[in-house]
Amino acid sequence: MLKINGQPDPSIIHSYDQHKPDILRVLRKLVIKDQVTNDEWQDLFHHVHMVCSWDSTGCQRLIRCIEREFYDGYISPLKHRLKSVDDGYQQLKEYVENWTDFTKHCIRLPMAFQQLDLATRDALLKGKFKSSSSFQLVQDNGKSAMKFKFYNNNLSQTPQQQKHERPLIPIDFKNKNQYSLVRCILVRQWADRILNPNIDRLSNSIKELIIKERCGFIIDATLITGFRQSLAYLEELRIIDYHQNHMAQFERMYVESIEVFYSSISDEYLKEYGVVRYITWALSKFEREEQKALQYLEANSASLKKVAEACNRALIKNFVEQILCASRNFIQTNQSDSLKLIFKFFSKIDGLVEKLLEELRRHFVSSGLACLTNLDSTQLGKPDLFVEKLLEVYCEFDGIVKVVFEDDIRACLMLEKALSLIINDPHVFMSYNNNSNSNIQDNENGSSTDVVAKSDPEARCAESLAHYCNILFRKSPLSRKLSNEDFTTRLDQLYMIIKLLKNKEAFIRFHKQHLVKRLIPDATINLDKEEEFVNRLKDVSGMPLDEINELLRMFKDLKTSELLATKFAKIFKPANAMESVNNNNTISNISSQISDRLSIQDGSGQLQSINVRVLNPSAWSKKFDKSLIALPDEIIMFMPIYESFYKDQYEGRELEWCHHLSNGVLSFKNSNGNKYDLEVTAPQLSILYAFNDQPYSLKTFNELRLLSNLSTNELRRTIWSLVSNPKLRVQLINCNPPMETQKDLNRGTNLYSINHNFVLIKNGKPQTKGRVSFIGKLQI
Repeated sequence: MLKINGQPDPSIIHSYDQHKPDILRVLRKLVIKDQVTNDEWQDLFHHVHMVCSWDSTGCQRLIRCIEREFYDGYISPLKHRLKSVDDGYQQLKEYVENWTDFTKHCIRLPMAFQQLDLATRDALLKGKFKSSSSFQLVQDNGKSAMKFKFYNNNLSQTPQQQKHERPLIPIDFKNKNQYSLVRCILVRQWADRILNPNIDRLSNSIKELIIKERCGFIIDATLITGFRQSLAYLEELRIIDYHQNHMAQFERMYVESIEVFYSSISDEYLKEYGVVRYITWALSKFEREEQKALQYLEANSASLKKVAEACNRALIKNFVEQILCASRNFIQTNQSDSLKLIFKFFSKIDGLVEKLLEELRRHFVSSGLACLTNLDSTQLGKPDLFVEKLLEVYCEFDGIVKVVFEDDIRACLMLEKALSLIINDPHVFMSYNNNSNSNIQDNENGSSTDVVAKSDPEARCAESLAHYCNILFRKSPLSRKLSNEDFTTRLDQLYMIIKLLKNKEAFIRFHKQHLVKRLIPDATINLDKEEEFVNRLKDVSGMPLDEINELLRMFKDLKTSELLATKFAKIFKPANAMESVNNNNTISNISSQISDRLSIQDGSGQLQSINVRVLNPSAWSKKFDKSLIALPDEIIMFMPIYESFYKDQYEGRELEWCHHLSNGVLSFKNSNGNKYDLEVTAPQLSILYAFNDQPYSLKTFNELRLLSNLSTNELRRTIWSLVSNPKLRVQLINCNPPMETQKDLNRGTNLYSINHNFVLIKNGKPQTKGRVSFIGKLQI
């Protein structure tokens, strides 16, 4: 059969020319968005399938047809409409509205030509697909995902005029609706004919909208987001190379507009309203730009980082010195809210917080040293006053760090550096060194009267801290008035200061001396807290571990002694073991290796309990006075009993008794029948026991020396503690004639006797009972 011109070739069954009229009729309806019936949809699917299946050139010709019809029916009219709009805002609005309509085409048309994607894929795999003048299909390393190569063809040009190739475009035939060949054709035409010719004018309109919005005007934000979505859609498809530049240019334009806009108004705002209001305003702009960046740009860290950097340059970096200058005044006047605002502001840029902290560190050091150096010699000489002032400085600075910086690690490190400079500055005690000539003396209540003079100034703070720990841990007025919570807080504050000491060896040396004086007479308020504190010191960097371990062994000795006391109590019951004992006093004898404690709980005069402490001299590291003291017979009788028990427990070990370290409680009854408990040391007991058989006798100094077996100096100190106790208005021993100094006590004419009219007075009123401590300081 012969082919007639203008008619389909009858030799080809289902050729493109045979089905073209039916395909064009429905295609043109789809392009102009006319209603398409179900029958027309079904007929379209059929015609496309026939063409792609039977005509070897049908796919190429069909693609060319779709490209031409979409250009003529949709792209070309839109191009002329946009070109005719003079107002940039109206052009942008027209573009965004038509972009929304265009995305619907990108869904409908690929659905109508699904068979085209399948046919081109099969043809490519079989090597039967022929390249056209406008596109080429190539296989991507044998994978099912193929790449579609567009040529830069102008529909009005000939193939010979087309020279420039576009990059490869991936087409995933498994997802026909998202990455179809037809969709790539449509999007390429939009990019070439609509977006690219108008990109500059559209970008300027976007920029004007953004500036208006920053100035407070209400705008249609959908125009900005719609324009950006069109660029993002092209980037997602990777349809042409320049769309990526458009997206980058859009982001660059947006970021640059931030810096230009705020740079033009921030300086005037700062001058007019001051630092605090400026920072508040700038922080609000920071927050706004971050929110808008999420709306107008890609929601990724890279885009947000660029926006933040632009805000930093425009709002912060140009005004750092002015803000730091204002911060110095805020620091001096303790304006925490303003400082907190600056800290939040400077946190936007790396390195600026450190500059603020450096200003604060200088203030801490200067004000802290000024506070301590302004103390007079009396205050410097009393460890409790000095350390409490030091704690006030620490609490003030720590409060600023907590409130302003919310315990930021950088602020905490700065505080430690500042406190370290204050604590370890030897100049604080220089004036006191030149004026003081007395030593520290512990009062009977556990406080201290003076700091050691002429000692190393660098060790002075460590020494004062050790004395304050002694006041805090022992039974003193300070420790009694503190609640458990206050005590723990005060201890934590001390711990933080001790951590910053450079001369930690000096602190441990002094702390150990006081610890021994607390543990031996059982003068600590809480043994468990003492041990816990030492364990915490073990974790401090720079602490001498050998000395710390010795302190821990001291606590271990006390626990071992408690176990021995329990065993001893089970074997020897005091009432049965010493039925002949009858005495109205009790005494606790403690030595570097052994301590025994006898206590009376009732008025019968019978020994009720015995407690023994065994201490290791290597841990306590003390050379105690081991000279004998005249003690009651009951104690002398008890000593061999315990020695025998100890040898049974630890074969080969020997005990040495050091009575000068002993202390205990005497029960005293005055002439009115009032009973008082007297806390005394062993030397004081030996003197009082000399009057036990002859309560109303008068004794000379030499008689007391023979009866007590004390040395002259020791006897003089002990008598003075009984005849001139500063806490008592009525003394326990009378001296006739009265002596004004301790040196005059050994005169041969002096006579000493028990004051049977002794009474305890509190608040100006005599007490019928009570407890009095005569233990000033054990000779340890």
